[in-house]
Amino acid sequence: MSVKVLNSAEIKKVIYAQLEPKEDMYRAIVKLVEENDVNFGFLVALGTVERLRIGHAKPDKTFTEIIVDKPLEISTAFGRIWRDEKPQVHVHITAGDKEGRAYAGHLLEGSPVAILAEIMILKAL
Repeated sequence: MSVKVLNSAEIKKVIYAQLEPKEDMYRAIVKLVEENDVNFGFLVALGTVERLRIGHAKPDKTFTEIIVDKPLEISTAFGRIWRDEKPQVHVHITAGDKEGRAYAGHLLEGSPVAILAEIMILKAL
């Protein structure tokens, strides 16, 4: 078994942002990427959402959509950023409810911030 390195770069900039209540988390991340001209990078996030819209990948590369319509605390969200013709953002998120149940999948548009969300982007290119 061999490991194939697809890309390698040094971190050039760290971008930290706080999202306000009602902002769509996915759209805000894409906006940050566009405004800061991130072509390749990594992101982490935490905070709270009013509801969570996530997808689970199917073999045909489409998603089974899941909507959790209640406030959740984000325990982890991480992803990668790259550019084709426009910025691409691929974020995995795990969030829990007040009973301790966790929900996880690909972050999709439609997850508004509840109290606050913090995003940190590590820009490499």
